[in-house]
Amino acid sequence: MQNWEPYKTSLKSSNKLKKTNTKNSTQFLITLLVATLVIILDQITKLLASQYLSKQSIKLLGPLKLKLEYNSGIAFSLLSGHAVIIDITIAIVCIVLIYYAIVSRSLLMNCSFGLILGGALSNFADRLLRSDHQVIDFIYTGFWPTFNLADTSIVIGCALLVIKLIKTDNEKNNSSP
Repeated sequence: MQNWEPYKTSLKSSNKLKKTNTKNSTQFLITLLVATLVIILDQITKLLASQYLSKQSIKLLGPLKLKLEYNSGIAFSLLSGHAVIIDITIAIVCIVLIYYAIVSRSLLMNCSFGLILGGALSNFADRLLRSDHQVIDFIYTGFWPTFNLADTSIVIGCALLVIKLIKTDNEKNNSSP
């Protein structure tokens, strides 16, 4: 009589791998969904800002106002005038984010990747689609450089990612003897 044990073990491993791949696929779809929502919302708000804020700003509360500005650099206008370096950096960051989103098993990390990826791609789209290769910014605080929803999304995504990494590190330290 033939021993079926090796085949049963192989089948169990195969089923476990399928569950892992399905979970990773679902998590990656969440990343794509979050990124897509960020891009849509950011591009809509930039369109509205360019239409309604071109002649005047709108005062909201305290120093906060909506004010149309253009930025050829990245965060805080860094690297202004260095479009090629910015474009290559954004492309590399997006590729790395997609890789980690594919292999990630954490919902929070995938949402973080989606926020960062969506913000980066939306600002990248501005650079590629606008003739002046500038990003539209419109949220003015008076004490911080003017920014947009994509920038906000990137910052929130990075903050969530740091929180998750700290939490994971603390859990590892607490579980080790």
